[in-house]
Amino acid sequence: MAKMVKQFALFMLFSIAIFAKANGFETKNWFTNIFKHKEKVTELQLYVQDILSGPTRSTIPVAMANSTSTSPTLFGLVAVLDDPVRTGPNPEAEIVGRAQGLFAFASLEEISIHMSFDIDHLTSDVGYSNTPPHEQAVALLGES
Repeated sequence: MAKMVKQFALFMLFSIAIFAKANGFETKNWFTNIFKHKEKVTELQLYVQDILSGPTRSTIPVAMANSTSTSPTLFGLVAVLDDPVRTGPNPEAEIVGRAQGLFAFASLEEISIHMSFDIDHLTSDVGYSNTPPHEQAVALLGES
């Protein structure tokens, strides 16, 4: 059985090598032409509003380590969010979408928040007027 596995692995390796050699020109041509298009840049300025308390709370802690309550950096706290995304910093500014995801405090030595969320349901005000509803999302991943 082990001999068959080795033979199959060698066969696959040679097949891939031969295929890559045979199609090398097309692949190289594709890579050189892919970046010749003019870049399209869209600048978005959106404001994600965390509501930490009250009846319309939008951020809720879902997990924490036993030591989180004594940690000066809240290390180990994980929370989910479903925040309104607004056109301006004012809490009365128009809501153009929702930021949905999670964040975690990820450092023992300083306050460091790892965030991962999607901004969904963007309205036409931010440039998505001709996009189907299921494609109106921006994914963000970051740390501060």
